[in-house]
Amino acid sequence: MNQYFDLIKAIDDANIPLARSIIIGYANQSVKKITGALDVVNSRTLNIFEPNDELLYPINSDVTSWDEDYWHGLTSDMMHNFSKERLKHLFEVVKAMKAKPEIVKAHDILLDAAIKQKLDVLIHESNLERLRSELVGILNVEADKALKAFIYSVEQKPELLQNHDEDLYPIDDNENSWDNNYWHGLTSDMMHNFSKERFEHMLKVRQYLDREDVQDTSPQEESVRPNENDDKSTDGKDKQDNTLTYILIAAGIVIAIPVVLWLLFKS
Repeated sequence: MNQYFDLIKAIDDANIPLARSIIIGYANQSVKKITGALDVVNSRTLNIFEPNDELLYPINSDVTSWDEDYWHGLTSDMMHNFSKERLKHLFEVVKAMKAKPEIVKAHDILLDAAIKQKLDVLIHESNLERLRSELVGILNVEADKALKAFIYSVEQKPELLQNHDEDLYPIDDNENSWDNNYWHGLTSDMMHNFSKERFEHMLKVRQYLDREDVQDTSPQEESVRPNENDDKSTDGKDKQDNTLTYILIAAGIVIAIPVVLWLLFKS
């Protein structure tokens, strides 16, 4: 059965109040559902819209104010003034709210004082470009502090985040491709598309590259290996112990990162 059967029937029966109510109900479900409903409406000759009344029912274009309270007020206004402009606005609000991460509150974060001072200045200035650049810089040099800085900044400035664009700036999940060249390209992409998904990926890549076992396999480590004439009897055992340690560390990181990100960025 057509998933829009109720809407189609309401329009074909010229039951305009019911058709409007059904569309508003779809808005509570998903962006895709609204898009489909609009296609149904456009395929019918019955006009279910009325002129937009901005005086009685003003539309707020400030994205930072689009929260649950605004949403409920907007759906109520839609029942009194069902205009194309208001429905389009409703569509944009739904997309924005779905894109916002459910994130730990800033007051729960113990942020490094020096980092917080820098971030507060940029947040106060509403300088989003410099704020994004600062966060990418922290991720480059102090990855262990980047997550807290990111959470704090997004809580203060939700508009800092952009919708993830996988087509223009794809993410490579293959660890075999994660090297310094990939990292530099990733930081560049982040400045063009500052998304939650990209930050999560960058955090994984940075922690992967910072692992001791990954560093030990790089060419730079060859020049500092012990002389082969050193005590071989203890050297072999030490290498085995170190290898086991690196394996345990690597396993712990691979397991821990998704769990932490899942808890902090449920969306």
